Amino acid sequence: MVRSTQLLHPARQPVAARAAATVLLLRDSSAGVEVLMTRRSMSASFAPGAYVFPGGAVDAADAASHGQARRRERQSDTHLTEAIAAIRESFEELGVLLARRSDGAHADQRDIAALDRGAPFALQCAAMGLTLAADEVFMLARWITDRDLPRRFDVPFLVARMPAGQTPVADESEQFEPVWIRPVDALARHSAGGFCIIFPTIRTLQRLLDYSSFPPSARCKGCSTMQACRRCFTPAPPPSNRCGPVARARACWPVAKHATWSTNSPMASWRWCVRRARSSMRWTGNVSAPWRC
Repeated sequence: MVRSTQLLHPARQPVAARAAATVLLLRDSSAGVEVLMTRRSMSASFAPGAYVFPGGAVDAADAASHGQARRRERQSDTHLTEAIAAIRESFEELGVLLARRSDGAHADQRDIAALDRGAPFALQCAAMGLTLAADEVFMLARWITDRDLPRRFDVPFLVARMPAGQTPVADESEQFEPVWIRPVDALARHSAGGFCIIFPTIRTLQRLLDYSSFPPSARCKGCSTMQACRRCFTPAPPPSNRCGPVARARACWPVAKHATWSTNSPMASWRWCVRRARSSMRWTGNVSAPWRC
């Protein structure tokens, strides 16, 4: 332990990390799994101009909306609150609604058109007889901002299937230009300098490279903890080009466990640095069993 008399500056307590949630909306295509991404506003205080997954801070109303959501048997209160926050943010930012009607059918564009993105979310859903599909949202990973930064977030990265019959429409204030893209294409465009993404997004996309399809809900009914859902995915074939973006991405995987970020300007020149010495940002789970409740 370093003696306090040897410190150049007095020790300070890190800022408390704010609870947040983000969700990867996935769909199958003829070319493989695609994920929905959207570009952040250039005036955003965090990662301006970067392509991200929809998400944001957890509100007190999210924790108070448990009665308005469906939940799995082993889904904790914390995971349920995070799922509700991710559902709300995906609706407010992109107009995507993970909810079901009283007859069990998924919400469609008519239901979305009847809702106001600026009004209380759960109350509107209750008035329309919609139940939030939090039981269809699962944990993939958790990232925590470096303790040295003035703004910190504790963010679970969640996954869910994109509801059929819905079209994402950005709010044009926080998010812009929603795009469906394969993880390998996003990483290739980022490597070419035409697709700005930050470190946790890079590592999350790399983690999806092993799968060529997203499992239908009927095949996952018994996977309440999602530990077994690795068997439900169709593994992707090994890349034929060992020097391509897939091979490069997988070669970088071992350094993904501990990382932090820094920035040299208030705008889009974000740079992510890997720190192996301490766990300043960390994954939840492990490579062999990535899908957790």
